[in-house]
Amino acid sequence: MSTLTYRRVLPAIFLILITAALVWAALRVLFPAPPANVPVGVGFKGGTYEIFFARYKTFLARHQVTLEFRATSGAIENQKLLEDANSDI
Repeated sequence: MSTLTYRRVLPAIFLILITAALVWAALRVLFPAPPANVPVGVGFKGGTYEIFFARYKTFLARHQVTLEFRATSGAIENQKLLEDANSDI
């Protein structure tokens, strides 16, 4: 019966650690974290969208995500901003 020796155990542990590090790195590249700052078009100041998203702002702040309110002229402009790939919203 063979006994476990450092010559057999250490390479196995080293291999497991290297494999775990490579898997972690690959997952970080393939599935990056979502952005920490999210811009939101809220219509006019004090409007329904701003009140609605204020609830989300407090909830997301607990998870280190900030909502950036951007005043717009209303729902039609919000829709146009969502459809525009360069709008950053």
